[in-house]
Amino acid sequence: MAGFDIELGYKIPVFDKYIDEVRAYGGGFHFAANGYDSITGPRARLDLRWNDLPCYGKGSRFSLGAEIQHDNVRQRTGFVIARLRLPLQTFKSKNSKYPRLSTLELRMTDSIERDIDIVAGKEKNPRVVDEPATITVDGKDISNVVLLDANDNVPVEITNAGVGATIILDGKAGMIDNGASSITPLDNQNILGAGIYVVGTKTGLSAPIGSRPILTANNSTDIFNISNIDNLNIKAIDIDGGNRALYISLSSGSTYDDISISNTTSDAISLNLISNNNIISNIYANNIGGNGISLSSSDNNLISNTIVTNSSGAGYVANSGSGNNVFSNITAINANNYGILNVQSNNNIYKDFSIINSSGYGIVSVIDTNTSYNNAIIKDSGQSGIYTLSASNISINNTIIENSTLNGMQLTGTTSVSGNNNTVLNSTNLECYASGTITGSIEYNNGSTCP
Repeated sequence: MAGFDIELGYKIPVFDKYIDEVRAYGGGFHFAANGYDSITGPRARLDLRWNDLPCYGKGSRFSLGAEIQHDNVRQRTGFVIARLRLPLQTFKSKNSKYPRLSTLELRMTDSIERDIDIVAGKEKNPRVVDEPATITVDGKDISNVVLLDANDNVPVEITNAGVGATIILDGKAGMIDNGASSITPLDNQNILGAGIYVVGTKTGLSAPIGSRPILTANNSTDIFNISNIDNLNIKAIDIDGGNRALYISLSSGSTYDDISISNTTSDAISLNLISNNNIISNIYANNIGGNGISLSSSDNNLISNTIVTNSSGAGYVANSGSGNNVFSNITAINANNYGILNVQSNNNIYKDFSIINSSGYGIVSVIDTNTSYNNAIIKDSGQSGIYTLSASNISINNTIIENSTLNGMQLTGTTSVSGNNNTVLNSTNLECYASGTITGSIEYNNGSTCP
């Protein structure tokens, strides 16, 4: 706000014996702008000064001050201040000679007194801006936007929105309950929850749209049934209940990001039947009736930054020819089966992961080839930490296995195993149990190998 601030001061000849300078100031201020309440009021200030302090030499100064002001918008405000000024000659030799400054010279060394704040007002009547706006997702402007909430038939409206539409699900009206109907998206759709902004094309002003939604359905209905759909983007939503949160089949090139899933009767996320090249990231799944994230006959998917807790099945599953997938920075806690189950699926990479308190094995690797497990912590497994059966070219590196109820590693009929820098601690039976034909070896930090 534009305006002015003025004050007049006077040196008061009091307390000369104790205080070098006593200065009092009085004044006022006025700030105004069209459409805003004006800010006008008085101000008073008192400043006490002690010059040429014995400890710091000529030119030093210690000040105590107080200020109070009042206006009809901000009401009464005030502050106190203490300031110590040290001249550079303080650090010179004690033998250096400097003349004592006169009263006028002292006055000329005063700091400029600046205003204590920036004055900004609140509009009497906020502006209503009516202009074209854009919505940006992943750095791209999008159009064809549909806003839905609990008052809409969401499964029908998402289908009716058409290919390439952006659907914003708003949670302000309450939980979105689809009942017995699954949401069946179309190609290239964006289905988004919280954190969406529109930006005015003329003013550049931005405004948020809606709040993060919660979706649900009955226990036998999948929340999303994504079949033969490509390049879908689902982001920033919560799912509570339903059969499976995301059932995906014959669908590729899609992104599923920032999704919280709880209380499903089956898997949290299930990829099936050649669902390839998808990105699944920033998923939190809790109290899952089946597996956390399950892949079947699906290749080249990236699963990262995910946590699965309290699953009735395994935390993560790659099954029936699901190859060349990367599982990075994943966690499985309290799986009622296995932390990771890799069956007849080749060339998968698991890295930077944790498996805690699985009721069964931490990892089960069966009839697969070229699977690697790197940089892992596997603790408190109900059976062995890692179990391989009829597998080949298995690599295990930089892995800590601790407190396994059965064995640290259990290799059965596994060929061409390799790995190093692994640690096994406190297994109930053996650090390494091997049976059948085993070739290759996995090195432990204590100098031993398995087998």
